[in-house]
Amino acid sequence: MTSKKIYFTHIPKTAGTTIEEISYQAYLKTNKQNIKYLIGESHYGKYIVKENNYHKKFLKKKYYDILFDISNKIYWLPAFWHIPLSFWKNNVLEEYKKKFIIFTIIRNPYDRFVSDFKYWIEYYNLKKRDSKKEKIKINGLLNQIKKLYDNDFSLTEKNLNKIVHRLFKSDKYFYYLDCHLIPQYKYIYKIHHKKLIKIVDHILRFESLSNDFKQFKKKIFKFNTK
Repeated sequence: MTSKKIYFTHIPKTAGTTIEEISYQAYLKTNKQNIKYLIGESHYGKYIVKENNYHKKFLKKKYYDILFDISNKIYWLPAFWHIPLSFWKNNVLEEYKKKFIIFTIIRNPYDRFVSDFKYWIEYYNLKKRDSKKEKIKINGLLNQIKKLYDNDFSLTEKNLNKIVHRLFKSDKYFYYLDCHLIPQYKYIYKIHHKKLIKIVDHILRFESLSNDFKQFKKKIFKFNTK
């Protein structure tokens, strides 16, 4: 069994939440004292968030400034585990690559966006019914969704096409919607000294995820699955 811990870099709308839960259960099955399988959002909650001013410690100044500038305008800062590792400072990322086996899941970009289009409609309709106290926490995000969808939450081809043209005709919304619009390659590669560097060690595919993850567990977690 490898001595490295596992780190999952979470590309939104690629079954990442499910994978984190499955991996956490794998951790429970092996050794509850072994923190090896605390990955992604779990790792963030246990370690990263406890760092003082962790955004500034982890992120390159360019991306720190961009994300916080947007946050000041729309009152919403993306979930840290949705921010691509290519946005991290080189020294921090190198440290993680030495300590962790990094993996991710990719998905057909067309299917991913259709899923995202539906997700934000469902999210908005669900959260707008929350209590006033609860909505205050995510009010910036809800206003952002309402504005981008032009207050039209119909699940139609016409609305989908309208949203596609609005969001991708420029890079204005690149960092909006909790980093869901960032291209997947940003999670896999980075440019360093004019060289293309692959960040992740393993790539799983959403379309064959069941088989890919079984093989990944056999190789990394060292236990068989039925």
